[in-house]
Amino acid sequence: MAFEHIRKMIADGEGLTVAFKECVNGLNNSVWETVCSFSNRYGGHLLLGVRDDGEILGVNRAAASGIKKNFANMLNNPQKTSPSLYLSLDEAELDGKLILHAYIPVSSQIQSCSGRIYDRNEDGDFDITNSAELVAHLSIRKRNQFTEREVFPYATLGDLRLDLIPVVKKMAAGRVTGHPWKDMAEMELLKSAGLYETDKRTGKTGFNRAAILLLGREEVIQQVAPGYVTDCLLRIKEPHTRKILRQHRICRYAEHGAAKSEALSKLIGVKISQTRVYLKKLVAEGAVVAEGGNRNKTYRLKPRESGEGR
Repeated sequence: MAFEHIRKMIADGEGLTVAFKECVNGLNNSVWETVCSFSNRYGGHLLLGVRDDGEILGVNRAAASGIKKNFANMLNNPQKTSPSLYLSLDEAELDGKLILHAYIPVSSQIQSCSGRIYDRNEDGDFDITNSAELVAHLSIRKRNQFTEREVFPYATLGDLRLDLIPVVKKMAAGRVTGHPWKDMAEMELLKSAGLYETDKRTGKTGFNRAAILLLGREEVIQQVAPGYVTDCLLRIKEPHTRKILRQHRICRYAEHGAAKSEALSKLIGVKISQTRVYLKKLVAEGAVVAEGGNRNKTYRLKPRESGEGR
């Protein structure tokens, strides 16, 4: 983000979508409450190293690396935030002081912090856990915004491509060192990802539409989303080969996705240097295949061996 934009946000003060935290030497509990409330309302910008009144204190440079690591790790700790969030803090220099910034997008699910639900109002974070009415309104608001959360109570594990779970684990581990999904059982991972949930409005429990679109067998995807296709251009032998793909996203990435490190960096929102570190690690583990020379090198997930389940 441009430093001028950050300076303007500080000058305008805290509000519905902007929050300041001192956090000079470490993170405090109010950070997670704000992340939760932003996720449940309209999203927002979190600035660390700034007082509530807008005074720029700056983050202790010696503590910055630990703060950034703790921020990413705790957002992937289901005991602290649920479902998991994949966010990171960026650095900005203002008046010779270090500011850490993160944009928190609105989530499709009800976000909780340490088992409590927070919502944003004006410049504050409010615990609405014990208000059935406010939680219901929050659920309805999100349901009206996001259709992927529709629950299919009769969908079972047999309707999913469980052979893709190891691929998901490798992708997560490649992005966050020590990612908790690496050691989770199948159902535990699916719940942590928000793919198995209870609809607060109807009381139905099961896999949601997102789970089926990401991991479902092809015939199941066609049942829940008959019009779900991807019209894409593949660069194989001819410059522009058009193909309609009816597989879910993970399968498409595994069998058709190939991209340069620059494109992958933009896709996952990580600096290109760090993206190359992740890719090198995944290539070494055999999860990703590198093709071409240095300047034209592309990466794709390793194809399934013949005979593996579809």
